Amino acid sequence: MPTEKKKPRSERDDGAVAVLPPECIAHVLSFTTPRDVCRASLVDKTFLATAETDALWERFLPSDRVEILSRAVDPVEYASNKELYFRLCNPILVDQAKMSFQLEKATGKKWYMISAEKMQVTWGDTPQYWRWVSLKESRFAQVVELLAVCWLHISASQLASVKLGAYASEMHVSLMLDDDDDEEDDNQGMEETENTKNIRLREDGWLQVELGEFYNNEGDEGEMEATLWETQELHWKQGLIIHGLEIRPKKGE
Repeated sequence: MPTEKKKPRSERDDGAVAVLPPECIAHVLSFTTPRDVCRASLVDKTFLATAETDALWERFLPSDRVEILSRAVDPVEYASNKELYFRLCNPILVDQAKMSFQLEKATGKKWYMISAEKMQVTWGDTPQYWRWVSLKESRFAQVVELLAVCWLHISASQLASVKLGAYASEMHVSLMLDDDDDEEDDNQGMEETENTKNIRLREDGWLQVELGEFYNNEGDEGEMEATLWETQELHWKQGLIIHGLEIRPKKGE
């Protein structure tokens, strides 16, 4: 008995979805995330057409994108809002190349990095203690290298804090990678907890350590302060290279 060959999902009638006005579909998709929109466009041709529209991707772009783009060191070229969105998912230098800006690809949340040049480094202008150098693997023109100070302890743990308005969090962080061959390392066996963070290797080759987290319920107003210090172990330290301070959304949110 002859049977009808089943059409691929992209060629089948989309039913109720197909009769909805594009504006309605775009409105519904705007309540999801860019990642969800990309996934939906792969399984439904109606969603695919809507997922290319400027109106939809404008919902995912930051409302202050014009101001952000005006601060870019190099012009950001794009032909559509979708293209602009994915262009901003890669870092762009802003503010005379002293900061970088990007969007988290899955959610569209803002992600900033402040260069070492824009940070306050105590004795940073004293060649005896710090020196400014250029590294090809850094997105910024200069990073700062610690030559010798006695108040910054880098071999065990440091006290870090993040403050936003009246809210502040504080934790100990390790600036040394775990070394299974060094049983004498003070960091050995130190498990990461809510109040203790270990250093981690990034995909770009740099090391990173979390200084803290905060919830911003004040919109774009207010000033955030992040501090890393050690004032108890006063022996001399060296070798720390500071690339910058990254402010980004928490994963999974």
